[in-house]
Amino acid sequence: MGGVAKTKSLYFQSLLHAREWVAGSSNLYALSAILDDIENKKHTVVNSYNLYFVPIVNIDGYDISWNSKRLQRKKANEVDLNHNWPARFDHPEKDNGSSSQTYRGEGPLSELETKAIELWLKNKNSEISGWVDVHSYAGKILYPNGDTKELIGNDDDDKFKVLGGMHY
Repeated sequence: MGGVAKTKSLYFQSLLHAREWVAGSSNLYALSAILDDIENKKHTVVNSYNLYFVPIVNIDGYDISWNSKRLQRKKANEVDLNHNWPARFDHPEKDNGSSSQTYRGEGPLSELETKAIELWLKNKNSEISGWVDVHSYAGKILYPNGDTKELIGNDDDDKFKVLGGMHY
């Protein structure tokens, strides 16, 4: 907008877990609200950032959750995309049995979805200022790594306390 090149970007994704339908709706609602504000000539985040939205990451699992198995969480091949990232892949408390709800796959980025997102983010690394991964469970705002209560260690700690309404 306004012909000014933007060098900062925000990335929004949802439905890593197929059964969390409202996460995709929430992601699209955020996009819709931004588009409404643009239409009404209001100052929006797009004045400062490029925005990227991926409303459905786990498309095959999502299809299964609509057509045969409503509580499908993982991909059709039973890998939980949320646990298929390189970060802490070999964490000792992670269950890697294929029947587990959190089965992480044979290796980090073994799935096309996580591999493609990782590659795209690496290519955009210099411009990505933030990443929002929308889920619909627990009503919490989490930040990496969600498996520890260790603080980030900068002023982001206070920001997350305000966002989450929680004290860690």
